[in-house]
Amino acid sequence: MPVYVIADREKSELSSPIFAAGVRDSEESEESAAVFTTRMAAEKYIEEAQWSDTDTVAELESEALLHWVINLRADEVEYLAVNPCRGDHESGLKQPVISIRELTQELTSAIVQRLHSPAPAPIDELEAVAIYCCQSCGRVERQSPEASPPKCCDREMEFSANDSVRVPLGRDG
Repeated sequence: MPVYVIADREKSELSSPIFAAGVRDSEESEESAAVFTTRMAAEKYIEEAQWSDTDTVAELESEALLHWVINLRADEVEYLAVNPCRGDHESGLKQPVISIRELTQELTSAIVQRLHSPAPAPIDELEAVAIYCCQSCGRVERQSPEASPPKCCDREMEFSANDSVRVPLGRDG
């Protein structure tokens, strides 16, 4: 499920506006970036801010979102303002925020937990097989399509059909 952010129209790489989010005890300004759960909410914010000439809405899927959040964290942005309202923002009302630090800690915990859980079953791939049938005894055999026809009852088995079977990835032939 995508999320939407404000992006600078002029830059080829994603660049989003950063907002003051409050003041820490040390008097350093905390910063936030806006993230929206719908395109319409992001477009409304841009329109109300009168940024339509300079900014647009960027849709971020999972990997792009993760990259964006990591870059914000590297730039020491502290929060994501979720669906901020431009009018509330301008009047100084608090906006709903998520701590990027806590978010990345949760993500790290999920990754570590997944790494320590039982290994998933190997992923299978499809492999083509040729199906042969013995006309004397009815025995059926599957083998690689490149191999010579198998023998049964002292004669070559007849080709019947092609099929696909699931085999684990990385299986040695």
